[in-house]
Amino acid sequence: MASSYSMKDLDPASYERKRSMSCNKESIEECDAMLAAPVKIGQYSLTVEKETEHREIIFNDSYLTYLWMPPKGEQYAFDLSESYDKFRHINWCAAANVKLDEFLQWIIKNRKQLFSCNDQKPLETDFITYRGVLTKILVTPFVRDKWLIGATKFKGTIYLCPYYEHVQLDKVGNEMSYGGLRFEHYLTRSNPNETNKTEPFTSKKEEYSVVMRSKVQSNLGKIYLMYAAEVDCLDLGKTDSNIMENFVEIKTTRHMRHENQIRNFQRFKLIKWWAQSYLIGVSKIICGYKDDRHVVDDIESMDVHQIPRKCAQHWSRRQCLNFLRQFLSFVQQTVVDDDPHQVYLFSNEDTNQISTRKLLISSHYQILPDWYIREWSKNSKNVDLL
Repeated sequence: MASSYSMKDLDPASYERKRSMSCNKESIEECDAMLAAPVKIGQYSLTVEKETEHREIIFNDSYLTYLWMPPKGEQYAFDLSESYDKFRHINWCAAANVKLDEFLQWIIKNRKQLFSCNDQKPLETDFITYRGVLTKILVTPFVRDKWLIGATKFKGTIYLCPYYEHVQLDKVGNEMSYGGLRFEHYLTRSNPNETNKTEPFTSKKEEYSVVMRSKVQSNLGKIYLMYAAEVDCLDLGKTDSNIMENFVEIKTTRHMRHENQIRNFQRFKLIKWWAQSYLIGVSKIICGYKDDRHVVDDIESMDVHQIPRKCAQHWSRRQCLNFLRQFLSFVQQTVVDDDPHQVYLFSNEDTNQISTRKLLISSHYQILPDWYIREWSKNSKNVDLL
């Protein structure tokens, strides 16, 4: 069973408070930050058994899938609640608290192509994390979801790790999470020439992830990033998985009948959809609109690059990127000790501030596993791959 994390569980005697930073959009520094075009440098697949929480990594594209769309003019009704009774006991909302372990396995597996001769920073990047962490940070000035992120500096690189509280099984939220996976199952195929879905929906989820390099650059300098992200599928007629614009993300939302529904959709949901896709260079989102019975009867193709313009009255792409640079710089100034066992916690439990705590004992918050730290004591140029 994965650990659960909460700031409420921390004994005040177990950490030192460090300086905080504001997360109000009014406090964002103007620095014209930009995200360089993300470049794919690797991939891996995951088997995730939702019922048992068993996870297994495969270092190839075994679970790469392809988009399938219903023929034009054909009516459709994708029931997102199909077979839910069979799986309702599974917590589909729960996030896996596996920290960065699978990504770290990929790094060690590919050490020969990644490790440089720079002893101060052999991975030649300032940060290593998941796309989901960067998404949370990007939208923070405009979406006040609570989050808890850990940071450890090792060999010149800062590792950012997400922590999650245990989520109780909630009927409404659980069915929505199940429905999202159901819709993805309807619209994806394991073979680009396949039309009929042959694989049944099960509690075993097969994921395909990419590893990206990019940098946040501004008039204040450059911050280099390496991050992993799960992606949904390749677009219709696309087969080259090295080009990120060939991928699409699959989403669902309710039909919107009223102005306030559209406003909330643009303000709180589209910003997250944009950030997720933008960070990995995906330019298209396939959105399924569902009715009150959780049946999708309309599908729209969205241009990711047009989303900020449509939502300009609610949030700003420029401010999101400026805040990302500001936060990453704040972390660099705070996490100064290069120690694989030292953990700093960053949280936004206060609506206006991001708080920082330096743990005196890392305990189960430790980000880098001992096996990963040991691998660095070996000769990275001569050891065999795992």
